[in-house]
Amino acid sequence: MEFLDGDNGVLKSVTGEPVARDIVQFVPFKQFASAPKEALAQSVLAEVPNQLVSYFKMRNMAPV
Repeated sequence: MEFLDGDNGVLKSVTGEPVARDIVQFVPFKQFASAPKEALAQSVLAEVPNQLVSYFKMRNMAPV
């Protein structure tokens, strides 16, 4: 599953083109087995704000 997460490099499509954005966040669930559920949620949702901003910038729109 980690190969879908582009945190360690540029992801490419099946045709070899670089993808516009990395929208996958891989989180090893076992690391959160004894942690509070908020810790898992924080880790899973960590990249959402930057993804939202990059989407709007890519479309030349202002996030409001």
